[in-house]
Amino acid sequence: YEMAGIYPDAKTFTQVTLTQVVEYLFQFVPWSADVVPNDTKQDYIIDGTQTAQAIIQDLQVKFNVEIDAYVTLNNSGRINDRVVYFGKLGTNKGTLIRSGSRSKGYESMTATSVSDTLYTKIHVKGVTDENDATMGSITSINGGLDYIVDDKANALYNPVSASNGSYREVRLENTVLKEPTALLNWAKEQMQLFNHPRYNYTVVALHDMVAGLGDAVAIQDKKAKPPIYLTIRVIQRAFSFSSPETNALTFGEFSSLNIVNNRTVDA
Repeated sequence: YEMAGIYPDAKTFTQVTLTQVVEYLFQFVPWSADVVPNDTKQDYIIDGTQTAQAIIQDLQVKFNVEIDAYVTLNNSGRINDRVVYFGKLGTNKGTLIRSGSRSKGYESMTATSVSDTLYTKIHVKGVTDENDATMGSITSINGGLDYIVDDKANALYNPVSASNGSYREVRLENTVLKEPTALLNWAKEQMQLFNHPRYNYTVVALHDMVAGLGDAVAIQDKKAKPPIYLTIRVIQRAFSFSSPETNALTFGEFSSLNIVNNRTVDA
């Protein structure tokens, strides 16, 4: 709510790092920033009309980072600071957990459908610029097309329509990005989110299983029908020191913050 009401002053950066942009941005934001060093350098413009929220979302795409927010508490349990984290969440340590295993195992797992809505053709539109007709569209770098498709996913999840040359279509509008390359990269990211049915898996973990937010974990249950073999990331943790039997991990997919319009055009 605060970020959406803050408009940082305009500034043009030349070959700037993520840390430098964030340091400038957070002069206007009543939060602290925790930035993992990123060697990527690029030109960047804050035009004075964008909110802090929009800029943060743009930085997420431009510098290919993940964003989290958290609070720190003082000894009295009161909020001491509010922090926005820029970096990559979790690690991929190759951790393997098995159903019923006495070591690093889990007692039960529940699969919940997050969304059975999927798209295999995405039309994308960004912020237009009256002085440059190529801005706000991917047509100039995408063979004149304003959309991308995923034929493999279409054949797998949309077989009847795919046999007739049809796709599951959607129009997505991004109110932050305007550069064609950034828009195309964003469209590809959205395709990976929406080209398949999505599920979250909640695992009641044994006390010795430790995984952090964002960690990639392999899950196996060879006795399930059909057998379960997953490599998936931790998106939520619930741990209790007093009641470890309630410990649970939720696995799933991190979703983008950038979707502002998700309208189906071909049901």
